[in-house]
Amino acid sequence: MAKLPLFPKIELAALARSYLLRRILLLGVLMSFAFSGLFSAVQSRRTYLKAKSAVLTRVSGMEEILEPQLELALWNLDSASAERALRVIAREVHVADVRIDGSGMTLPSFNSGANPDWTELRFPLVYESKNEKIPVGTLKISLTTGSIFESTVHEMLLTIFYNFIEFLVIGFFISLVFHQQVTLKILEIQRSSHRFNEEHLRPILGASLGSPLASGGSETVRLSEDIKQLQSNFLAAMQRQRETEANKIAVELQLERERQKVKLVQRLHSIGEIATHVAHDFANLMLVIRGNLNGMRTQLKPGDALHRYTDEIDKAIERAYSLVSKILSLTRVQEIKRGPFEPYLVLRDIEKLLRTAVGQGVEIDLRLDCQGRNVMADPAGLENSLINLCVNARDAMPDGGTIVISSETRKKGDELFLALSVQDSGPGVPENIREKIFEPFFTTKPPGLGSGLGLAQVSEFCREAHGSVELSSSDRGSVFTLLLPIQA
Repeated sequence: MAKLPLFPKIELAALARSYLLRRILLLGVLMSFAFSGLFSAVQSRRTYLKAKSAVLTRVSGMEEILEPQLELALWNLDSASAERALRVIAREVHVADVRIDGSGMTLPSFNSGANPDWTELRFPLVYESKNEKIPVGTLKISLTTGSIFESTVHEMLLTIFYNFIEFLVIGFFISLVFHQQVTLKILEIQRSSHRFNEEHLRPILGASLGSPLASGGSETVRLSEDIKQLQSNFLAAMQRQRETEANKIAVELQLERERQKVKLVQRLHSIGEIATHVAHDFANLMLVIRGNLNGMRTQLKPGDALHRYTDEIDKAIERAYSLVSKILSLTRVQEIKRGPFEPYLVLRDIEKLLRTAVGQGVEIDLRLDCQGRNVMADPAGLENSLINLCVNARDAMPDGGTIVISSETRKKGDELFLALSVQDSGPGVPENIREKIFEPFFTTKPPGLGSGLGLAQVSEFCREAHGSVELSSSDRGSVFTLLLPIQA
């Protein structure tokens, strides 16, 4: 593969015609302004701080030189010598004001007229006599930043200028590389599309072949229009080819292969959905087993030998949870065992399981009026549906509450239905998701706390029993009602 030259040959005429390159150059200039301003600000601040540090060092050095003279003059009450020392300090261009406080002498304050807008340096003056340090005053020097700015402004302007030139040059070379790597490639794609039209599509379409747009505008716009035209020509050529018998046979074979793929995908989807339902039911059963196991543990005393067996059961439950994903790939379709049964007896049989499933803090109130009435459905499906509804009701009441399970008969048309209702006292189901909650995998619970299959299983159970499920919800709670046809 040939390597691109580092500095390609530049065609000024091509550069001038390139709309995209002109926009890149303009963007490069604007970015040069922005980046040069940013870098110049950082460098100027460093220069400014460096100058301020030098001033502080110079003023502190002057103070160290004049400190013995000031201390001796103040101790000997020699105001003339003290004033001379202050004048020496005041000659420093960065000093706005200098004075001595607390000396007991009336000394003038030397002010240069500059604005003391920087800082005030304080130097304590002491006189040593017989190994004793006696304070004789405090030297206060106020500094100004105006002279520092004046001395560094020239350097700052040069920094801004040089940075702008550097970024401008960098931006120019980036634009050239962009032109080489992008703009020229776009033009090559355009030429290729034109060649494809002429060499492959014109023999098929003839005079009906669409012509490319005239040059003008951005390279990307022209490329987009050329590709659309190529697509249109290609589709027209494909349509023309489909008119022949050979192409019809090829299309039919392709369609048959696609239909087989769709069937396979549908079959895999059905198997996966069934396996997921089984895993969900299995998890519910493990939940009941774990609840009973925890109840057993509360009855055991510390040190009881039975703790060893309960621990082994707990480990087995954990292993069962880990095997759920493996079961999904091996699950086969199982026949649903539908037949007449009395829901009242099912409810009484699983009452203890329901109380265990919801746990402590949630009460279950059974208000059953369905004794002696039979329905045609799958008893195991009714058990799973009630467990799912009670677990959802428990989750809707994290602070505890009461779940009311009631029954009544309803007449819809000429058919009589048994209505089993599960009511909670939670915050209710938001109105905007009431149409979605029965869809598979839809859940409002955090990841890991719900699969979104519970209510989908309830809906599927009612459909298989030729019944339905209804939802009534408000801010005072929700009621899920299973309508099952009563067998005469």
